[in-house]
Amino acid sequence: MARSKKTFFGYCLSFLLILLSFQSCASKNVFSGKIDLCGFVVDENNNAVSNFIIRCKKSSGIGSKEYSALTESNGLFTINDLNYGEYIIFGEKNGFAKISEFKIQTQTQKIICIQVCSIDNVLNNVEKQIQLGEKQKALDLLEEIKYESDSCEEFVVKSYKSIIEKI
Repeated sequence: MARSKKTFFGYCLSFLLILLSFQSCASKNVFSGKIDLCGFVVDENNNAVSNFIIRCKKSSGIGSKEYSALTESNGLFTINDLNYGEYIIFGEKNGFAKISEFKIQTQTQKIICIQVCSIDNVLNNVEKQIQLGEKQKALDLLEEIKYESDSCEEFVVKSYKSIIEKI
């Protein structure tokens, strides 16, 4: 019951307008050589996801400093004072699929929208892959789920893996 991409991008556009009013993203001196990366995280139903950890690091250079932010209750986050350049964005939260790394170029202030999948949605996709006989794809999806040790999520993921291996 995922909503269409059109609805998601409409949601993104609404939040972009809200984010533009954020002083931290809109008031940085253009000549400072620094920018703020702002955005929000929503689930597959376009609901804000709080306490999602967003991380970024320069795409080049060994041992690049990693920056991070935690989304607020409305899904918003800000990473302040990044140098201009290309960054790799990734993130995670227990009970959700991890954000696969993607690159962004930061020459100007950036506002990004990130849609993530809940564990329920990932498990539905795992079951579809199993039905299609795509065991490796199902296992790959399970690897994307973030969970704590000794949690219910860990038990469920390990159970699915065990079932798939026996098929």
